[in-house]
Amino acid sequence: MKFEDMFDRKTLTDRVIDNAEIDDYDLDIGTSGLCAMFALALYRVMIRHSPKLVLVGMERDGKPALARDGNMCWSHAAVLVEGEYYDIEGRQKPEWLKNNYVWMVKEKAMLYEMTPEGFIHEIKTTSTARDRSYYVKWRDALTASYERITADQGQRANVSEPPSL
Repeated sequence: MKFEDMFDRKTLTDRVIDNAEIDDYDLDIGTSGLCAMFALALYRVMIRHSPKLVLVGMERDGKPALARDGNMCWSHAAVLVEGEYYDIEGRQKPEWLKNNYVWMVKEKAMLYEMTPEGFIHEIKTTSTARDRSYYVKWRDALTASYERITADQGQRANVSEPPSL
């Protein structure tokens, strides 16, 4: 083992995101409106690692807070893979996600683990931005990255398509 490898604590998911050729524009829109598209793309690419989709929002009485229209109050999406949270910027600490994406009442910030069906339902029924072309772009970039990284292990990304966005 090389000396520098002893300190490389990057997970497979870190490396997949780092090598996915995500540019500054992607980072901008992936943190200001299309975070759910990136989360869904990452979830699909990392499916064999039992990921969970996560919405960052507020809680009320231990349950997700609801807006007047009955939809969940959430402001960011991420993915939980092997005990670590990820968004388009890479690995994030839970407190960082709460502090940076829940602006009103920080002590009420909550991370909601969602089923894929529940996650897609929330995307469709809330006023969040969704753009299938960015989902496809990021899914393809993450898939190519995953396959480059795991090529020596003979793994291929097991990407399945989500229900219609």
